[in-house]
Amino acid sequence: MKNKKICTAIVSGPSALLLVAGVAASAGVFAADDDQGGIEVGPGYLYPTLTIEEIYDDNIFDQDGSEKGSLITKITPELRYELEGEYQRYSLSGGVSKGIFHSSRDDSYLDGKALAEAFFTPTDRITYGVDFGYVEGHEDRGSGDSEGNATLFKSPDEYHEWSSNLHFVYGLDEIYAPQIRLLAGYNDREFDNNRTRTVGSDVETTTLRGGFTFRIAPHTALELEASSVGSDYNGTGSDRTGYAVLAGLSWEATYQTTGFLKVGASKVNFDSSAREDTSWEPSWLVGVNWEPLEYSSFTFSTARDITGGVTGEPDSDVSEDTEFTASWRYEWTDYILSTVSYSRLEEEYWQSTRDDTTHTYAFDVAYAMRDWLTLGAGYSHEEKDSNAANLDYKDNIYYVNVKIGL
Repeated sequence: MKNKKICTAIVSGPSALLLVAGVAASAGVFAADDDQGGIEVGPGYLYPTLTIEEIYDDNIFDQDGSEKGSLITKITPELRYELEGEYQRYSLSGGVSKGIFHSSRDDSYLDGKALAEAFFTPTDRITYGVDFGYVEGHEDRGSGDSEGNATLFKSPDEYHEWSSNLHFVYGLDEIYAPQIRLLAGYNDREFDNNRTRTVGSDVETTTLRGGFTFRIAPHTALELEASSVGSDYNGTGSDRTGYAVLAGLSWEATYQTTGFLKVGASKVNFDSSAREDTSWEPSWLVGVNWEPLEYSSFTFSTARDITGGVTGEPDSDVSEDTEFTASWRYEWTDYILSTVSYSRLEEEYWQSTRDDTTHTYAFDVAYAMRDWLTLGAGYSHEEKDSNAANLDYKDNIYYVNVKIGL
């Protein structure tokens, strides 16, 4: 519902799936399977979905005092077309999301997105691909540049964003077989309104990331990862580059327990001599998924990173973020699934005395009434404590939704 910040320590390879699962669960996310068979169209398959949500947010601006609540209707139709061959896979996807704030019409929005992907596997050792994306989005009032001062702004900041990534993987996911993963990405975000204030927030981001995996046993792999993320704010003097290096291992101890543990360091350099570079600070990424029963699983993860502020507002400080998440996922029947989650995010800002701590509790339940129809409901409570003025808040969100997928 809102634009929330999470730890952005680099992750790829075998451990990526567990971290994504943990983050999704901590956000109270449950999605029905989009791959219900699809509709055969020409040589490929089309997967249409429609999600309708009714949300009540009792503090839409994340304010401390004078909170404003609103009922929100969110309608999200999406399409995905996939075409697979023996050595290649193509996909096109896109959608729009219409949000209607019934008690604050100025905050209503219409977002859109599109993504094209192509991946090729000419041999069993080589996979390469490219993706191109486009987003029409917004920053809710109370987030981004308006954090803590939402009522001073008349409408959300809107932007469009182009992105492209090149992917390359060499090697086999087999014992004693090394695997190399490379990614090069470019992202260009430009704001469309409130230009007297947002012109300095336009940013071009370049990402380089590499990973090396060596499987030392059937269920254990050594991993090494490094990344560089640079942000160019178009002559504002706020350009910065974040670096991160992590090393560790991923494992599957039993069919019930999988996990990963990586430790390393991260830092941020500023192009301007007027801003102090950070030192190399400890970073880590740890996660465990325990499935004691076929229908019950627990996920725990923690991450620490200083590079998250690299793509923040141009005049913002970078923060050293430490996050812990825990979730319990339980399948009551073949058709009913519930998720309970908790997360704690600590943000220590590098060039100021500002410290923020955010706690998020969430619960949701989903009922797959039909293969193509899922009903859901949920609740989340978020509480932020900051020593900076106007940034404390409490927020409760209640929602019900319907997802239709063919």
